[in-house]
Amino acid sequence: MALNLYTEEFKEENDLVALTCHIHFSPSKCWHTFAPGAASYNPSRSKASVLPPSLRYLHAILAHTIIGRQESTGVINTHDAYFLWCMLHGHVIDLAYFIALAIQHQTE
Repeated sequence: MALNLYTEEFKEENDLVALTCHIHFSPSKCWHTFAPGAASYNPSRSKASVLPPSLRYLHAILAHTIIGRQESTGVINTHDAYFLWCMLHGHVIDLAYFIALAIQHQTE
C-alpha cells in the first residue's frame, strides 16, 4: 500500500515492492558526502550545525514532519542521514515504509 504518497504515474513506472525498505548505504558514507571535513559519523552526536544551510533546512523539515520528532533536531540520526542522502542523489525509497516505521517507533 502506498498511503497515497505516490502518483499514479510513479506507481505505473516503478515496482513499489522493489523499492528500498532498508538502509543499504552506510550512514557514515552519507555523512561524509554532506560534511567531508567533519569528524566521523556518530548517530547520537553528529550535529546538524556542520551541514550547509540548505541541508540544515531540509533536515529541520524532515525532523518536524515526516519523522515527527518532537525533541531536539540538532543531531543527525541514521534515518535523517539516509533520507538527506537519498534526496541529494535522487535515490528512490519506499517512503511509506519508513513513515510506518516511525509511527511504530513513536507508539512503543
